[in-house]
Amino acid sequence: MANFLVRVELQGNPIDGTYDKLHSCMESLGFKQTFTSAGEELTHLPHAMYEGSWASSTSSLCVAVKNTVKANIWPKPVILAIEYNTFALFKA
Repeated sequence: MANFLVRVELQGNPIDGTYDKLHSCMESLGFKQTFTSAGEELTHLPHAMYEGSWASSTSSLCVAVKNTVKANIWPKPVILAIEYNTFALFKA
Protein backbone atom coordinates (compact mmCIF):
# COMPACT_ATOMS: atom_id res chain seq x y z
CA MET A 1 0.00 0.00 0.00
CA ALA A 2 1.21 3.47 -0.85
CA ASN A 3 1.13 6.55 1.39
CA PHE A 4 -0.95 9.54 0.31
CA LEU A 5 -1.78 13.08 1.27
CA VAL A 6 -5.29 14.08 0.18
CA ARG A 7 -6.76 17.58 0.11
CA VAL A 8 -10.52 18.00 -0.28
CA GLU A 9 -12.11 21.32 -1.13
CA LEU A 10 -15.88 21.69 -0.97
CA GLN A 11 -16.66 24.33 -3.58
CA GLY A 12 -19.43 26.75 -2.75
CA ASN A 13 -20.65 27.66 0.73
CA PRO A 14 -20.79 24.59 2.97
CA ILE A 15 -23.04 24.97 5.99
CA ASP A 16 -21.81 24.43 9.56
CA GLY A 17 -21.04 20.80 10.24
CA THR A 18 -20.29 19.88 6.63
CA TYR A 19 -16.56 19.61 7.19
CA ASP A 20 -17.17 17.52 10.32
CA LYS A 21 -19.05 15.07 8.08
CA LEU A 22 -16.13 15.17 5.64
CA HIS A 23 -13.66 14.33 8.42
CA SER A 24 -15.77 11.31 9.43
CA CYS A 25 -16.10 10.23 5.82
CA MET A 26 -12.35 10.40 5.26
CA GLU A 27 -11.75 8.42 8.46
CA SER A 28 -14.03 5.70 7.10
CA LEU A 29 -11.74 5.53 4.04
CA GLY A 30 -8.70 5.17 6.34
CA PHE A 31 -7.45 8.76 6.17
CA LYS A 32 -6.77 10.93 9.19
CA GLN A 33 -6.03 14.60 9.86
CA THR A 34 -2.93 13.86 11.90
CA PHE A 35 0.32 11.96 11.50
CA THR A 36 3.23 11.09 13.72
CA SER A 37 6.54 12.55 12.62
CA ALA A 38 9.88 10.75 12.89
CA GLY A 39 10.36 12.29 16.32
CA GLU A 40 7.07 10.66 17.44
CA GLU A 41 5.37 14.05 17.66
CA LEU A 42 1.67 14.09 16.71
CA THR A 43 1.15 16.73 14.03
CA HIS A 44 -2.16 18.13 12.79
CA LEU A 45 -2.45 18.65 9.05
CA PRO A 46 -3.97 21.81 7.53
CA HIS A 47 -7.76 22.05 7.25
CA ALA A 48 -9.32 19.35 5.02
CA MET A 49 -5.99 17.62 4.39
CA TYR A 50 -5.63 13.95 5.24
CA GLU A 51 -2.93 11.28 5.39
CA GLY A 52 -3.35 7.57 4.87
CA SER A 53 -2.59 4.50 2.78
CA TRP A 54 -4.31 3.24 -0.36
CA ALA A 55 -3.83 -0.07 -2.15
CA SER A 56 -4.49 1.16 -5.66
CA SER A 57 -3.60 4.08 -7.94
CA THR A 58 -3.73 7.79 -7.22
CA SER A 59 -6.55 8.13 -9.75
CA SER A 60 -8.62 5.40 -8.09
CA LEU A 61 -8.17 7.16 -4.74
CA CYS A 62 -9.40 10.46 -6.20
CA VAL A 63 -12.42 8.71 -7.73
CA ALA A 64 -13.24 6.90 -4.47
CA VAL A 65 -13.03 10.10 -2.42
CA LYS A 66 -15.00 12.09 -5.02
CA ASN A 67 -17.77 9.49 -5.24
CA THR A 68 -18.04 9.13 -1.45
CA VAL A 69 -18.09 12.88 -0.85
CA LYS A 70 -20.59 13.54 -3.66
CA ALA A 71 -22.91 10.77 -2.47
CA ASN A 72 -22.83 11.67 1.23
CA ILE A 73 -21.64 15.22 1.84
CA TRP A 74 -21.27 17.78 -0.94
CA PRO A 75 -22.08 17.91 -4.67
CA LYS A 76 -18.97 19.77 -5.85
CA PRO A 77 -15.76 18.48 -4.27
CA VAL A 78 -12.27 19.07 -5.63
CA ILE A 79 -9.82 16.30 -4.73
CA LEU A 80 -6.01 16.43 -4.81
CA ALA A 81 -4.13 13.21 -3.97
CA ILE A 82 -0.35 13.05 -3.72
CA GLU A 83 1.55 9.79 -3.30
CA TYR A 84 4.68 10.12 -1.19
CA ASN A 85 7.58 7.98 -0.03
CA THR A 86 9.13 10.33 2.51
CA PHE A 87 8.63 13.76 3.98
CA ALA A 88 10.34 16.30 6.18
CA LEU A 89 8.64 18.45 8.79
CA PHE A 90 10.11 21.61 10.25
CA LYS A 91 8.31 23.59 12.94
CA ALA A 92 9.19 27.05 14.22
